[in-house]
Amino acid sequence: MIPIAEFWGSNQSKNPPLTDQLLAKAEERLRVRLPAEYVELLRIQNGGPTTGLAFPMRVRTTWADDHVPMEGLAGIASNRFENPHYNILQTEYITEEWGLPPKQILLTGDGHWWLTLDYRKSDEPAVTWLDVECGEDIVVAPTFRAFLHGLVPESQFDETLDEAAPTEAQQWQPKRIQATVGELQTPNGPVPCIRLTQTLAKGETGWSMSVLVTPANWSVASLEFRASDLCMTLADGRTFKINGDNQSALTTAILQCPTNDSAALETAWATHASD
Repeated sequence: MIPIAEFWGSNQSKNPPLTDQLLAKAEERLRVRLPAEYVELLRIQNGGPTTGLAFPMRVRTTWADDHVPMEGLAGIASNRFENPHYNILQTEYITEEWGLPPKQILLTGDGHWWLTLDYRKSDEPAVTWLDVECGEDIVVAPTFRAFLHGLVPESQFDETLDEAAPTEAQQWQPKRIQATVGELQTPNGPVPCIRLTQTLAKGETGWSMSVLVTPANWSVASLEFRASDLCMTLADGRTFKINGDNQSALTTAILQCPTNDSAALETAWATHASD
Protein backbone atom coordinates (compact mmCIF):
# COMPACT_ATOMS: atom_id res chain seq x y z
CA MET A 1 0.00 0.00 0.00
CA ILE A 2 1.18 3.53 -0.81
CA PRO A 3 1.70 5.41 2.48
CA ILE A 4 -0.93 8.10 2.95
CA ALA A 5 1.84 10.69 3.16
CA GLU A 6 2.93 9.71 -0.36
CA PHE A 7 -0.53 9.83 -1.96
CA TRP A 8 -1.03 13.52 -2.72
CA GLY A 9 0.97 15.58 -5.17
CA SER A 10 0.66 19.37 -5.43
CA ASN A 11 -2.45 21.00 -4.00
CA GLN A 12 -4.11 22.33 -7.17
CA SER A 13 -7.70 21.51 -6.29
CA LYS A 14 -8.64 25.01 -5.02
CA ASN A 15 -11.23 23.29 -2.80
CA PRO A 16 -11.60 24.45 0.80
CA PRO A 17 -10.46 22.11 3.58
CA LEU A 18 -12.99 19.33 4.10
CA THR A 19 -15.34 19.93 7.01
CA ASP A 20 -18.06 17.76 8.50
CA GLN A 21 -20.61 20.21 7.07
CA LEU A 22 -19.21 19.93 3.51
CA LEU A 23 -19.13 16.14 3.82
CA ALA A 24 -22.71 15.93 5.11
CA LYS A 25 -24.04 18.21 2.34
CA ALA A 26 -22.25 16.17 -0.34
CA GLU A 27 -23.54 12.84 0.95
CA GLU A 28 -27.07 14.24 1.21
CA ARG A 29 -26.96 15.63 -2.34
CA LEU A 30 -25.43 12.50 -3.85
CA ARG A 31 -27.52 10.18 -1.65
CA VAL A 32 -24.58 7.97 -0.67
CA ARG A 33 -22.27 7.27 2.26
CA LEU A 34 -18.73 7.89 1.07
CA PRO A 35 -16.06 5.31 2.04
CA ALA A 36 -14.19 6.17 5.24
CA GLU A 37 -10.80 5.70 3.53
CA TYR A 38 -11.76 8.19 0.82
CA VAL A 39 -12.92 10.73 3.41
CA GLU A 40 -9.64 10.25 5.31
CA LEU A 41 -7.69 11.20 2.17
CA LEU A 42 -9.82 14.30 1.65
CA ARG A 43 -9.26 15.46 5.22
CA ILE A 44 -5.55 15.59 4.40
CA GLN A 45 -6.07 17.34 1.05
CA ASN A 46 -9.46 18.00 -0.49
CA GLY A 47 -8.76 16.71 -3.98
CA GLY A 48 -6.01 17.29 -6.52
CA PRO A 49 -3.21 15.46 -8.32
CA THR A 50 -1.63 12.37 -6.80
CA THR A 51 2.09 11.63 -6.86
CA GLY A 52 1.52 9.59 -10.03
CA LEU A 53 -0.19 6.32 -9.13
CA ALA A 54 -1.75 3.38 -10.91
CA PHE A 55 -3.74 0.24 -10.13
CA PRO A 56 -2.51 -3.06 -11.63
CA MET A 57 -5.07 -4.82 -13.83
CA ARG A 58 -5.39 -8.37 -15.13
CA VAL A 59 -7.92 -7.22 -17.71
CA ARG A 60 -6.95 -5.03 -20.64
CA THR A 61 -8.64 -1.62 -20.91
CA THR A 62 -8.49 1.18 -23.43
CA TRP A 63 -5.82 2.74 -21.21
CA ALA A 64 -3.29 -0.12 -21.07
CA ASP A 65 -2.86 -3.87 -20.97
CA ASP A 66 -1.92 -4.04 -17.30
CA HIS A 67 -3.01 -0.99 -15.32
CA VAL A 68 -5.34 2.00 -15.02
CA PRO A 69 -4.16 5.48 -13.99
CA MET A 70 -4.81 7.32 -10.74
CA GLU A 71 -3.25 10.66 -11.53
CA GLY A 72 -5.76 12.71 -9.56
CA LEU A 73 -8.67 12.38 -7.13
CA ALA A 74 -11.79 14.54 -6.94
CA GLY A 75 -12.62 16.22 -3.66
CA ILE A 76 -15.70 18.09 -2.44
CA ALA A 77 -16.11 21.73 -3.45
CA SER A 78 -18.47 24.20 -1.80
CA ASN A 79 -21.04 23.72 -4.58
CA ARG A 80 -21.50 21.81 -7.82
CA PHE A 81 -20.45 24.73 -10.04
CA GLU A 82 -16.95 25.13 -8.61
CA ASN A 83 -13.74 23.46 -9.72
CA PRO A 84 -15.12 20.91 -12.23
CA HIS A 85 -11.83 18.99 -12.47
CA TYR A 86 -11.66 17.99 -8.78
CA ASN A 87 -15.24 18.03 -7.55
CA ILE A 88 -17.48 14.98 -7.06
CA LEU A 89 -20.50 17.32 -7.02
CA GLN A 90 -20.07 17.48 -10.82
CA THR A 91 -21.13 13.80 -10.96
CA GLU A 92 -24.84 14.38 -11.67
CA TYR A 93 -24.23 16.78 -14.54
CA ILE A 94 -21.44 14.70 -16.17
CA THR A 95 -23.44 11.48 -15.79
CA GLU A 96 -26.34 13.01 -17.70
CA GLU A 97 -24.19 14.75 -20.31
CA TRP A 98 -22.04 11.70 -21.13
CA GLY A 99 -24.70 9.03 -20.64
CA LEU A 100 -22.85 7.24 -17.84
CA PRO A 101 -24.41 4.39 -15.82
CA PRO A 102 -26.41 5.41 -12.72
CA LYS A 103 -25.25 5.33 -9.11
CA GLN A 104 -21.67 6.37 -9.82
CA ILE A 105 -19.49 8.94 -8.06
CA LEU A 106 -16.76 10.16 -10.41
CA LEU A 107 -13.31 10.03 -8.80
CA THR A 108 -11.10 10.87 -11.78
CA GLY A 109 -11.27 10.88 -15.57
CA ASP A 110 -11.12 13.02 -18.68
CA GLY A 111 -14.59 12.64 -20.20
CA HIS A 112 -13.62 9.62 -22.30
CA TRP A 113 -12.90 7.36 -19.31
CA TRP A 114 -13.65 7.45 -15.58
CA LEU A 115 -12.75 5.71 -12.35
CA THR A 116 -15.83 5.73 -10.14
CA LEU A 117 -17.29 4.71 -6.84
CA ASP A 118 -19.91 2.26 -8.10
CA TYR A 119 -23.01 1.93 -5.90
CA ARG A 120 -25.09 -0.18 -8.29
CA LYS A 121 -24.80 -3.40 -6.27
CA SER A 122 -24.14 -2.26 -2.72
CA ASP A 123 -24.07 0.66 -0.31
CA GLU A 124 -20.35 -0.12 -0.02
CA PRO A 125 -19.15 0.87 -3.47
CA ALA A 126 -16.75 -0.94 -5.74
CA VAL A 127 -14.24 1.02 -7.81
CA THR A 128 -15.11 0.71 -11.51
CA TRP A 129 -13.45 1.65 -14.79
CA LEU A 130 -15.86 3.17 -17.34
CA ASP A 131 -15.20 3.89 -20.98
CA VAL A 132 -18.73 4.19 -22.32
CA GLU A 133 -17.62 5.06 -25.85
CA CYS A 134 -15.75 1.76 -26.10
CA GLY A 135 -18.22 -0.30 -24.06
CA GLU A 136 -15.96 -0.90 -21.05
CA ASP A 137 -17.58 -1.27 -17.60
CA ILE A 138 -15.01 -3.14 -15.49
CA VAL A 139 -14.74 -3.59 -11.71
CA VAL A 140 -11.24 -2.56 -10.69
CA ALA A 141 -11.50 -3.33 -6.96
CA PRO A 142 -14.38 -4.59 -4.76
CA THR A 143 -14.02 -1.66 -2.33
CA PHE A 144 -12.22 1.67 -2.15
CA ARG A 145 -10.10 0.21 0.65
CA ALA A 146 -8.93 -2.59 -1.64
CA PHE A 147 -8.30 -0.06 -4.41
CA LEU A 148 -6.23 2.13 -2.11
CA HIS A 149 -4.21 -0.85 -0.87
CA GLY A 150 -3.48 -1.94 -4.44
CA LEU A 151 -2.12 1.37 -5.75
CA VAL A 152 1.51 1.46 -6.90
CA PRO A 153 3.70 4.14 -8.51
CA GLU A 154 2.76 4.48 -12.17
CA SER A 155 6.48 4.50 -13.00
CA GLN A 156 6.43 0.77 -12.23
CA PHE A 157 4.81 0.26 -15.63
CA ASP A 158 7.22 2.39 -17.65
CA GLU A 159 9.28 -0.57 -18.84
CA THR A 160 6.21 -2.54 -19.91
CA LEU A 161 4.56 0.20 -21.95
CA ASP A 162 4.15 -0.61 -25.62
CA GLU A 163 6.75 1.51 -27.37
CA ALA A 164 4.69 1.30 -30.55
CA ALA A 165 1.60 2.81 -28.88
CA PRO A 166 0.49 5.94 -30.73
CA THR A 167 1.29 9.30 -29.22
CA GLU A 168 -1.40 11.95 -28.76
CA ALA A 169 -0.25 13.60 -31.99
CA GLN A 170 -0.47 10.28 -33.84
CA GLN A 171 -3.98 9.69 -32.45
CA TRP A 172 -5.10 12.92 -34.15
CA GLN A 173 -6.35 11.74 -37.56
CA PRO A 174 -7.94 14.65 -39.46
CA LYS A 175 -9.51 12.48 -42.17
CA ARG A 176 -11.53 10.67 -39.49
CA ILE A 177 -12.60 13.72 -37.48
CA GLN A 178 -15.94 15.44 -37.83
CA ALA A 179 -16.02 18.92 -36.27
CA THR A 180 -19.22 20.84 -35.56
CA VAL A 181 -20.28 23.98 -33.71
CA GLY A 182 -22.89 23.16 -31.08
CA GLU A 183 -24.06 23.65 -27.52
CA LEU A 184 -23.26 21.86 -24.29
CA GLN A 185 -26.03 21.62 -21.71
CA THR A 186 -24.83 22.68 -18.24
CA PRO A 187 -26.59 23.34 -14.92
CA ASN A 188 -26.44 27.05 -15.81
CA GLY A 189 -27.98 26.52 -19.23
CA PRO A 190 -26.50 25.83 -22.68
CA VAL A 191 -23.00 27.07 -23.54
CA PRO A 192 -21.37 27.12 -27.01
CA CYS A 193 -18.83 24.46 -27.84
CA ILE A 194 -16.92 22.69 -30.58
CA ARG A 195 -17.62 18.95 -30.80
CA LEU A 196 -14.98 16.67 -32.29
CA THR A 197 -15.94 13.10 -33.18
CA GLN A 198 -13.21 10.76 -34.39
CA THR A 199 -14.03 7.35 -35.88
CA LEU A 200 -11.84 4.53 -34.55
CA ALA A 201 -11.16 1.27 -36.33
CA LYS A 202 -12.11 -1.97 -34.55
CA GLY A 203 -9.59 -2.67 -31.78
CA GLU A 204 -8.00 0.76 -32.11
CA THR A 205 -7.48 2.82 -28.96
CA GLY A 206 -7.55 6.57 -28.57
CA TRP A 207 -10.12 9.32 -28.20
CA SER A 208 -13.40 9.24 -30.08
CA MET A 209 -15.15 12.37 -28.82
CA SER A 210 -13.99 15.70 -27.45
CA VAL A 211 -16.06 18.72 -26.37
CA LEU A 212 -14.28 22.08 -26.27
CA VAL A 213 -16.32 24.86 -24.64
CA THR A 214 -15.89 28.32 -26.17
CA PRO A 215 -16.55 31.72 -24.57
CA ALA A 216 -20.19 32.77 -24.80
CA ASN A 217 -19.28 36.06 -26.52
CA TRP A 218 -17.49 34.34 -29.42
CA SER A 219 -19.13 33.96 -32.81
CA VAL A 220 -17.58 31.23 -34.96
CA ALA A 221 -17.44 32.26 -38.62
CA SER A 222 -15.81 29.09 -39.97
CA LEU A 223 -14.46 25.73 -38.86
CA GLU A 224 -12.29 23.84 -41.34
CA PHE A 225 -9.27 21.57 -41.61
CA ARG A 226 -6.12 22.92 -43.20
CA ALA A 227 -3.69 20.02 -43.46
CA SER A 228 -3.54 18.59 -39.91
CA ASP A 229 -4.87 21.71 -38.19
CA LEU A 230 -8.52 22.33 -37.40
CA CYS A 231 -8.81 26.09 -37.87
CA MET A 232 -11.56 27.97 -36.06
CA THR A 233 -12.02 31.53 -37.31
CA LEU A 234 -14.12 33.98 -35.32
CA ALA A 235 -16.29 36.74 -36.73
CA ASP A 236 -13.70 39.27 -35.50
CA GLY A 237 -10.99 37.59 -37.58
CA ARG A 238 -9.08 35.79 -34.84
CA THR A 239 -8.04 32.24 -35.67
CA PHE A 240 -7.35 29.32 -33.34
CA LYS A 241 -5.77 26.03 -34.36
CA ILE A 242 -6.45 22.62 -32.80
CA ASN A 243 -4.19 19.69 -33.63
CA GLY A 244 -2.61 16.58 -32.18
CA ASP A 245 0.01 18.59 -30.33
CA ASN A 246 -2.31 20.87 -28.36
CA GLN A 247 -5.67 19.07 -28.13
CA SER A 248 -4.99 17.35 -24.80
CA ALA A 249 -3.58 20.46 -23.10
CA LEU A 250 -6.42 22.61 -24.45
CA THR A 251 -9.06 20.11 -23.28
CA THR A 252 -7.54 19.96 -19.79
CA ALA A 253 -7.32 23.74 -19.52
CA ILE A 254 -10.96 24.14 -20.58
CA LEU A 255 -12.14 21.50 -18.09
CA GLN A 256 -10.52 23.53 -15.31
CA CYS A 257 -12.52 26.65 -16.26
CA PRO A 258 -16.09 27.31 -15.12
CA THR A 259 -18.18 27.11 -18.28
CA ASN A 260 -19.72 30.52 -17.57
CA ASP A 261 -16.36 32.28 -17.14
CA SER A 262 -15.67 33.72 -20.61
CA ALA A 263 -12.44 35.42 -19.52
CA ALA A 264 -10.96 32.18 -18.18
CA LEU A 265 -12.05 30.24 -21.26
CA GLU A 266 -10.58 32.86 -23.57
CA THR A 267 -7.28 32.66 -21.69
CA ALA A 268 -7.24 28.88 -22.06
CA TRP A 269 -7.83 29.11 -25.81
CA ALA A 270 -5.28 31.90 -26.26
CA THR A 271 -2.64 30.00 -24.27
CA HIS A 272 -2.98 26.69 -26.08
CA ALA A 273 -4.51 27.34 -29.51
CA SER A 274 -3.99 30.94 -30.60
CA ASP A 275 -2.73 31.15 -34.19
